[in-house]
Amino acid sequence: MSRRSRRANGRSACETNGQKSVLLLTLFSRIQRKGMAPMDKAHVEELASQHAALSAQIDEEEHRPLPDMLKLHELKKEKLRLKDELAGHFH
Repeated sequence: MSRRSRRANGRSACETNGQKSVLLLTLFSRIQRKGMAPMDKAHVEELASQHAALSAQIDEEEHRPLPDMLKLHELKKEKLRLKDELAGHFH
């Protein structure tokens, strides 16, 4: 999402980062409620960390003067794969 479209939607970068934090807290609370084994919990935390790092990379690339669309596509594809893997831990 470009800066222009983010402003048009009324979202600032801080609001988006806040939403990511809420998502991670929600994931961690689900982990605790489900009583996952420590190894599973560590794996989910690692996946969530990688997901957040990819979000930051995507945001950084989108805000470059000439974003690399191929790189963005690959980053978003990997982020979606991680999201799907995370979702598999809760079903």
